[in-house]
Amino acid sequence: MTLEYINQLEDKYGAATRQAAAAGFDFLEIHGAHGYLVHNFLSPLSNAREDKYGGSLENRFRFPLQIAKHVRAQWGEKKPLFSHLSATDWAEGWF
Repeated sequence: MTLEYINQLEDKYGAATRQAAAAGFDFLEIHGAHGYLVHNFLSPLSNAREDKYGGSLENRFRFPLQIAKHVRAQWGEKKPLFSHLSATDWAEGWF
């Protein structure tokens, strides 16, 4: 996945947030569990990137945090915003 495509995805999360607000949703949840895209960035088992999105925990959290910033900017400060994260990769020897 290219850096340009990652930036496009962040913008798409913002666009989806605007659609949710227009549809009258009361809260949002960013799904970062169960092997979905955000989870794959967070997991050291699936994230083999060698750029600013891989390696350290700080780098692996970069994409989810950027998404959260895009979503929050469109959603507003007062509306609830949740995130669902996996606490484990369910692989032997890993938490």
